[in-house]
Amino acid sequence: MKKTILRDSSIPISLLAIPTIRLVYTPKLKPADRIPVNSTRMAVTIFRQHWDQNKIDLLEEFKVMLLDYKQRLIGVIDLHIGNRTMVITEPQLIYAAAFVANASFIMLAHNHPSGEVQPSGPDCLITSMVKQFGIVFSLPMLDHLIITKSSYYSFKDSGSFEIRRGY
Repeated sequence: MKKTILRDSSIPISLLAIPTIRLVYTPKLKPADRIPVNSTRMAVTIFRQHWDQNKIDLLEEFKVMLLDYKQRLIGVIDLHIGNRTMVITEPQLIYAAAFVANASFIMLAHNHPSGEVQPSGPDCLITSMVKQFGIVFSLPMLDHLIITKSSYYSFKDSGSFEIRRGY
């Protein structure tokens, strides 16, 4: 027999019609076997390994590194692909992935096909927004990297990691 609930006291809704949402993450490695990410250079190396080197000079891509509470690598997510001059991302999607994977820290990276590693105004803005989300959710962003084939820029290492007010 189908159970029903009433909405507005007159419209029956089947309980079977209500979707169930599951948050599931199945790690492939035991935590002790995860790679520690303890430097900017190590993070750049890992991100570059996840980049298609035939596209790094063609399209902007946005990736997120998820780290556990000991800053060991859980995984890298290819979050968005843009065009030659920009990629758009959303803090909500970044943190949704981090929550599902039970991450404790995140690092961001995107490439500049132009080869120029200096951040643009929108790069600085998304960095600030994601950092603020991290404070609210107690899931800190450790760095945002801009990567090219031959160079990189680290917001953290450059001292450009403050939160901007007034979007």
